[in-house]
Amino acid sequence: MDAETLARIQFAFTIGYHFIFVPISIGVGLMVVLFERRHYRSAIPADRAASDFWIKLFTATFAIGVATGITMEFAFGTNWAGYSRFVGNIFGSSFGGGSGGSTGSQIGFRIPGQAGFY
Repeated sequence: MDAETLARIQFAFTIGYHFIFVPISIGVGLMVVLFERRHYRSAIPADRAASDFWIKLFTATFAIGVATGITMEFAFGTNWAGYSRFVGNIFGSSFGGGSGGSTGSQIGFRIPGQAGFY
């Protein structure tokens, strides 16, 4: 196989995992909230154990989603540089908004005592 075919196969796996794990982490985030609320109201140790399980699952799915998302952004830039240049003004803000570092500055989040956030 040539390098182009291998790059396409790698991107297919990356985007496939990203499209699976990101929605799962959104749904699991809701489960974390529900089980934390249940434990807060009941104070039953079994509810705390259930909450800890969902937190661990959320952490794993979130980490995989972030790793595949960052890899996907680099793949767009390296494998499809011409395409990225053509649609960069349209899709660039949505890609930049997905990373945690830029989201705070985009929505006007201000951390007291730190410069650079408005």
